[in-house]
This record gives sequence, C-alpha cells and structure tokens, in this order.
Amino acid sequence: MSKIRYYVDEHVSRAVVRGLRQRGVDVLSVPEANMLGASDEEHLAFARNEICEAEKLNKRVTASVCVSRLSGDSPIVILTPCGICQERFFHWGEEVEVAVPDPQDPTKWQARTLKEV
Repeated sequence: MSKIRYYVDEHVSRAVVRGLRQRGVDVLSVPEANMLGASDEEHLAFARNEICEAEKLNKRVTASVCVSRLSGDSPIVILTPCGICQERFFHWGEEVEVAVPDPQDPTKWQARTLKEV
C-alpha cells in the first residue's frame, strides 16, 4: 500500500505535523517547503509539481483534497479540483478520488471519483 503525502498549511501547528509523522504519515509543511507567504496560485503550482514528482517516482495518485482559506482565522473550505488538476489525475484513471465541497457546508467534503466530477 502506498503512503499518502500531505502538504499542510502554515497554520497547522508543528505539534500536529510531528504527531502525524509519529503515526507514519508523510507530511510536508509550508515552512519546510519554503513557501511561507506564497500566494494560493503558487501553492497550487507547488502541489501540481508534487503530482508530477509522483509520476517520476512511479507512485500512483489515488486521491486528492484541495483546500483554501481567506486568512489565518477564516474557515478552511474545500475546493473542487481545477480542470488542469483533473486532467493530470486522469493519468491514473477515472477512479481517482477527489474531494468536492458539501453543497450545504463548504468546510466539509464529499468524495467523488473523477468520473463523477
């Protein structure tokens, strides 16, 4: 079973990142990626590059969640993957799961396959 890699926002505490790693979760934080202060567009570009890296390392992408927030104290909302990301995920098949926002509450998600999106 391949590991899932998480890219976490700068507002996620170091203790949470440490705890995830202690449980065997592969986590890369914004500060570790030298992306502090980057725009949303820059973070998305970085995440897309991580997808390309998976291909180079012969790793399969099985699921993706895209999140955003307006500021450090605003709620984190779920974003449906953009067309470019969807095209890249299709490389691994239409059964790749992506998060889409819950219609009643955009801070919650529903899992959908690319085929369903």
